[in-house]
Order: sequence, then structure tokens, then C-alpha cells
Amino acid sequence: VMKFKPDLMIVNFGYNDEPTPDLYFNIQMKQFLDKILPLKTNLLFSIEALSFETHSSETSKALLIAKHLQEHNLSYVSLHRQLGSPELRDGGLLWQDHVHFTDFGHRLASQFFINTDSVKKLTSK
Repeated sequence: VMKFKPDLMIVNFGYNDEPTPDLYFNIQMKQFLDKILPLKTNLLFSIEALSFETHSSETSKALLIAKHLQEHNLSYVSLHRQLGSPELRDGGLLWQDHVHFTDFGHRLASQFFINTDSVKKLTSK
């Protein structure tokens, strides 16, 4: 990806593999961040959204991801929280299953990124 010299890279962390032990998950997060942080580009991290019918709040893995990002003072957004408002949640079918967005869900998520203050701050440099 870096050969294209992006102005901004959005990294979406998925966490739907809940059975993964937290210790192993923490090791994977540390290894990933150690590799991606030295890149010379603006990074915005996202924590994925899951269907509200099956996950009314963020899972323990989402909280672990947030903890790692906070420890590195990194910008991130929680799609789960952002798409959780009733007007968005009830605006159309967001998920094909409890994890994968429909086309409508992808549109809502991409509109959020385009309009988010974090992206505007990162791309205004």
C-alpha cells in the first residue's frame, strides 16, 4: 500500500473472533502497531461495528483495541458507537449477518469517515 504514497490510511480493526484469548490478541495488536506506526502517512484507526441485535455494546476485544490505541495516543473512532444512533440503526438494513455490512451499511460507514473531524484534521495538513 505504501508504494502508492497515500495521504491517509484508515485501518479498521475487526474483532469478531471473540474466542481468541486476550493474551494472544494483545500480542497481535502490539506486533501490528509496531509495524504500522513507523509508516510515514496519516493514520486513522477504526474499531468495527457489529450488529446491534447481537451486540448492544462494544465487546471486550473492542475495549482492548481502544486501550492499545489510547496508550499510543492514536486517533480512532468506534464505528459501533457512531452507527448506534437510532436514526442510523433504523434507517435501513446495515448488516448481512452480525458482522458484515450490506451495501447500505458500507455507505453509512464511509460517509461517517468522510465527514468525521478526525479525518478533516489529518487531511488538512
